[in-house]
Amino acid sequence: MGRIHRAAGIAETVEVRARVSGYLDKVHFKDGKEVKKGDLLFTIDRRPYQAEYDRAEAEHERAESQADLAKSDAETRQEPYRDQSNLTGNFDTKTKTYASALAAVKSAHAALDSAKLNLEFTEVRRPLTDAPVARW
Repeated sequence: MGRIHRAAGIAETVEVRARVSGYLDKVHFKDGKEVKKGDLLFTIDRRPYQAEYDRAEAEHERAESQADLAKSDAETRQEPYRDQSNLTGNFDTKTKTYASALAAVKSAHAALDSAKLNLEFTEVRRPLTDAPVARW
């Protein structure tokens, strides 16, 4: 919660909420000092969000590697099965494995994007116009 002081002397109370939960790590302004739109007000402990981002990044890399392997396996097995109709089931399995691996890459990419967003949300910035701010 902060108090915004307007030039006309009228004070407004504005609630500033973090988009992620966690411990307040640092306050980046002094009571009554002017802060501009976009200025950093608070930092929430980034460590758990950084760890989640790192995990999501590793999972994304693993998924991409698995997709590359599945693609290579499907392409390698494609030629022998073209002319052998009784063995096309194995080729179909390989292409479906590749499609599944591509879906896993998309899922891992979405998780990485979400983790990156949460990491960015550990920085609480001033959303309104310029004016002095007092804490609580």
